Amino acid sequence: MARFGQGMIQALTQPSYMQGLYEAAKGVGEMPARRRLQGMLAGMQPGSAEYYRVLAENEKDPVKAAALGQQANQIAAAAGTVQGTGLINQKYREMQNPELTFEDRQALESEIADLGAQYGVDVRQYVGSAQKYEDNAAARENARLSRARLQREEEAAALQKREDQLKSIYLDPRLSEEDRKAFRESAAAAPHAALFQSIDRQLDQQKITDAQLARLEVDSKADVNFNNLENRIEAMPDGALKTDLEERLKSAQDRIPNLEAGGTWNPGDRNAVITEIRAISNAITQNAVNQESAIATETNRIRNELRDIDQQLKTVPNITTPVLQAYATEARNNLDVGRSWYSIPPTNAEISDEARRLAIQAREDSLLNQRQSLLAQLESLQTTTSEQDTTLTFTDQGQLVE
Repeated sequence: MARFGQGMIQALTQPSYMQGLYEAAKGVGEMPARRRLQGMLAGMQPGSAEYYRVLAENEKDPVKAAALGQQANQIAAAAGTVQGTGLINQKYREMQNPELTFEDRQALESEIADLGAQYGVDVRQYVGSAQKYEDNAAARENARLSRARLQREEEAAALQKREDQLKSIYLDPRLSEEDRKAFRESAAAAPHAALFQSIDRQLDQQKITDAQLARLEVDSKADVNFNNLENRIEAMPDGALKTDLEERLKSAQDRIPNLEAGGTWNPGDRNAVITEIRAISNAITQNAVNQESAIATETNRIRNELRDIDQQLKTVPNITTPVLQAYATEARNNLDVGRSWYSIPPTNAEISDEARRLAIQAREDSLLNQRQSLLAQLESLQTTTSEQDTTLTFTDQGQLVE
């Protein structure tokens, strides 16, 4: 029989020793589970969401499992936020491409909103980014244009100041022609050659202006001729147009100064009167053209109708039964003329032939009457004449030419 020492018996009877044996036995029992867990965690990144999710799934203690699961969710959410933020930043960087259109940037802005909803990232700062880019680009372009315009204005002002100085020297009446020529030759080598060309053009223009002023002096005392215009209006048929043109001509005539008494035209009045004369002349000519066109159209219509009538006269008509019946009574009466009471009455065939003859004769008479009326109309159009209308011409001085 085995015998145990006193110390061993005492140890076995102590609670702490028993707890240690329990823990040791428990550790031995959980060894396979721990090995399996270690195998599942092999290759995983410690601290990752998947790492903590595996720990939570294999944790026996519900409280610890819940804590590990919550930590896994937090890490996953943080990782998703980082990923979503990275994608959003990438889209925002793409939006800064100056080659994109406004529609392209709006599409990227919509993608940013979708990514924000997918990853739970606040994207309010990106709302309106497409429009902001357009506004900023417009502001930058306006600023650039303003700077460029200001620079051009400053350069133009400096150039103008320098050219004013050169022009003042060049046109100084105290400068001799020889000195002026030498001054121009020396300055033309500088970037002011165009200045002297402009001065020459101004001098040429001044000569033209002087000639025009002299011309105006002559025109201020020159008369205009209305006689031909009055005759042309008088030859027009009566109507509203003729009355209007007479009133316009009278108004233009009233603006003529009393040149015989030394009067002169007010500036622009003579040209205004000549312009009105031309307008009246054009109206008369256009009216004549319209009348000729209307006469030509009516003449063509009448000639077409005459050709149609002539064709009908050459064609044997087809007399229908109702037409024969309409002329039957007159035909019978015609056949009865000269017959005695004992004469044989006309046959139906004779009546039919006479009715056909009457119908044909009536049709021919009607066509001939129409033809005669159309010929009278045509003769009236051909004999309607008007004065030969001519447009007014003017001399260089604005004088009307008959």
